Amino acid sequence: MPWIDDVNRTLEAARGIEPTRRGVRSILYGVWLVMRSAEFSVRDLYRSFAETDLNDGSAQRTLEDCLREISMPTRTLSQKKKVYFELAVRLRALEDYFFSLDDGSPTTSGRHFLVEFDGNKAYFLHRAPRNRSPKDKESFFRRGLARSRMIPTTLSGIRVEMKVPRDPRGRMRLSRSEPLRFGAGLFPDLAFGFGDEEDGFIVNRVTCAEQIATIGSQLDDASKKRCFAVIYPELTVSEDILQQMSDNMGDGTWRVDNLSMVVAGSRHVRGQDGLFRNAAAILDGYGEEIVVHNKLLRYLDGPYAMEAIEPGTELNIVVLEDAVVVCAICLDFCHLTEDTPHGSVDVDYVVVPSCGDDRTISSHLEKAKVVKLHWKAHTVVVQQFHDGKEHAPGAAPLGYVLGHSSLDEIDVGLLRTMEPWSILSL
Repeated sequence: MPWIDDVNRTLEAARGIEPTRRGVRSILYGVWLVMRSAEFSVRDLYRSFAETDLNDGSAQRTLEDCLREISMPTRTLSQKKKVYFELAVRLRALEDYFFSLDDGSPTTSGRHFLVEFDGNKAYFLHRAPRNRSPKDKESFFRRGLARSRMIPTTLSGIRVEMKVPRDPRGRMRLSRSEPLRFGAGLFPDLAFGFGDEEDGFIVNRVTCAEQIATIGSQLDDASKKRCFAVIYPELTVSEDILQQMSDNMGDGTWRVDNLSMVVAGSRHVRGQDGLFRNAAAILDGYGEEIVVHNKLLRYLDGPYAMEAIEPGTELNIVVLEDAVVVCAICLDFCHLTEDTPHGSVDVDYVVVPSCGDDRTISSHLEKAKVVKLHWKAHTVVVQQFHDGKEHAPGAAPLGYVLGHSSLDEIDVGLLRTMEPWSILSL
């Protein structure tokens, strides 16, 4: 079917949708879909559209105007450009119309963001990206929508889920226009114990002197410094330590006044099906579990056999009042030759508990640059050093922390650290 026919079929279907708040979301999605489906040579022309022209054009469009058939030729690229600009203006007008209907009531479930058009589904996240605003010369994906974003329900074959925790602290930060700070915790003298499974290894023991006291001290400092999130490295937090963290945050033993999220490292855990998973528990600021992210890819590149885990099947996006965050565990993010979903999701921050050496953090840095280029999203990696070798004291770093607003001048040497605690402003 010629693209212009698909455009007008979409507009015809949209005219049959009741223009309620929910209906306008579906219409928005339909127009966004048909713009996304244009040939890439046409879609790339979006970069030539000036913001002043888009804003002036959208201000003049009524809802009825936005749904009228488009009767323009599309034989040449210049003709297709005119059609694409008309759709761009309509999409912005529909977005404005949606916000005129929006009553601002809080969203309490990820299902509330779901939208459907012609059998397709996505999440219409009516939260403006934190780290970007519409600018001339930018692409359709960066600014097709000015105050919201569309996130597919499936990326790279992985199901996408939205989690919306209660977040009064985020609401308070938003009202004060506070900058967001992350805490990054590493563990001195941490050691792994390994077990053999049929198809590889698991970490079945983590030893670290005074680990729960270290975590308590770090979370206390995070709260005093008004951090909104704290991240711990991959495979460093056992089930027992995780339970103590949850209890101490929930019963007031620890001061966590300002926190909205703690990524409690990860651990190898056996499920009821008998299979191991590399699981990162994400807690809210009250010690309650928001979600558990299961690592999507097995580690198989180091001195050990393959990581004996069953891969996860979901990508969980956490929607806080003042930030949209996705978690990746180590290889989920730093794999540079597979089509992993974390590089394709429009969020504000990617947070990565990790474990490895210079090569690992180097790959994280390269992927962070890609994510910054595509979405202007920031990446925070907290990586415990481990390479399977013995090292003299001080000969190897304690770990690595990546959390920089500009990545142009960053190299691996700048990411190595001997400090167990860092605070990052992004």
